[in-house]
Amino acid sequence: MDEGWEFRDARRVEDAAAVLLRPCSTQTVAAVRRRFPDARIIVVEPPVLDGSYVASPVERALEVGADVYLAEATSWAA
Repeated sequence: MDEGWEFRDARRVEDAAAVLLRPCSTQTVAAVRRRFPDARIIVVEPPVLDGSYVASPVERALEVGADVYLAEATSWAA
């Protein structure tokens, strides 16, 4: 039986297989990692819906002239 995915508010659960985050600070990612040490942390760019979109640091770097943005090699393991 395929259980699929169940999305829940991370503030109301004790354990998670994956945690979705909007672009955020490194401190926030570290706090989520401490709370869910075994979970996959996935950072997702939100779609522009109401015109209030703020570009992430990576997107801003690319917009002002960076040719490529590479994460450190240890983060490539997905």
